[in-house]
Amino acid sequence: MDNPEEAQRLIVNGYKKLGLDPAQMKYLIITHGHTDHFGGSKMLQDTYHPKVLMSGIDWDMIAKLPPDPSGKFGPPPTRDMDITDGQKLTLGDTTITFYITPGHTPGTVSMLIPVTDHGQPHLLSFWGGSAIPRDFTPTGTTGRMDAGMLAYKEPFSRFFKLGEDAGVDGYIANHPYRDLTFVDGKNDRIAKNAARKPVDPSAFVDRETYIRYMSIAMECIDAQEGWLRAGKPAVPHPGQ
Repeated sequence: MDNPEEAQRLIVNGYKKLGLDPAQMKYLIITHGHTDHFGGSKMLQDTYHPKVLMSGIDWDMIAKLPPDPSGKFGPPPTRDMDITDGQKLTLGDTTITFYITPGHTPGTVSMLIPVTDHGQPHLLSFWGGSAIPRDFTPTGTTGRMDAGMLAYKEPFSRFFKLGEDAGVDGYIANHPYRDLTFVDGKNDRIAKNAARKPVDPSAFVDRETYIRYMSIAMECIDAQEGWLRAGKPAVPHPGQ
């Protein structure tokens, strides 16, 4: 979703590959206001006219963003619908519940999504922003995360408990490379699911794996908080 080209190639062509009509797109849910999540949405909005949903605070945030000088990212969509905490969106016989989980951005949206697999009901957890915000220096190192730590930790803990109480038994991530990295180093659950036999369970459904994924993420947050409280210096940004 960086730009219109990606939206066409991945979203629109993906629809067609699955035998779906992109003209039937009704809603476009943006989990948070980073350019790699909304850069292709304006093209979809203008072409197919779905209702675009994002939290009000992130709508406000992207309205203040300057144009991307690199040209890699597309423009933000026109403001449409605001998501509020606890809001529900019904699509046919499926009702998604949204939660505002600030931290990654001021108004990141996470959600609980009911699904069925071979007629069996399941509930998936979707965490909307998988990294604690931090400042970046000109040398490529990351600044401290003090300001964003509690803003991230408390909503994460709340959302984890909401999922446990609701009976979540699976999860999906907003970046595929984060799917199972914390659990066993594998992240291609789509291929695994496609190759399964009819009697095999879905690769996306396993309450134990969901609990482990969220627990390890919580431990990582606690470790980063301890690092900061100990006054440790900034660490290199991944990829530098």
